[in-house]
Amino acid sequence: VAAEVAGGVDLWRRVRIPKSAPALATVLTSLVNLGFALVPLGALLLVMRRPVGLALLSVPVVLLSVTLFAFGVSLAISAATLHFADTADAYGIAVTAWMYATPVIYPSSILPERIRALVAANPMTLYVEAFRRPFYENASAEPATLLAGLGIGAGTLLVGWLLFTRMADEVPYRG
Repeated sequence: VAAEVAGGVDLWRRVRIPKSAPALATVLTSLVNLGFALVPLGALLLVMRRPVGLALLSVPVVLLSVTLFAFGVSLAISAATLHFADTADAYGIAVTAWMYATPVIYPSSILPERIRALVAANPMTLYVEAFRRPFYENASAEPATLLAGLGIGAGTLLVGWLLFTRMADEVPYRG
């Protein structure tokens, strides 16, 4: 995302488009890709005869929350990249570490209790487990979890938007 925004500085000078458009386009493209990935997941659940119920109605709320969060993070990283070119490279390394710190390829239940509390502080843990629960346990995420996810997503979007709009206004005047 940051590379698209930083690479579009010349376009910003010539064409009047919202400066957040490249970041939003990247996030929405990823959301569409996730939608396509859910089709084989649904087929797999049917083939394995997993119970599928009303718990899946919580998935759109989780997707909205994580989309807000991702858009906020992408705006903040884009703003930083406009001023510090190495931010995009550092972000690539940080995302890899962040993936291993989030229970994506392992369940958080296998972690020792002292580490589990640390992993639970990671906002992505909330999103991954809230997304995973309807598919594995046929249970909706707790309402408090869904509200916390929406709050974190909205807060991250607000911070990212404020940083981005403050820094992006300076870009056309930079050399």
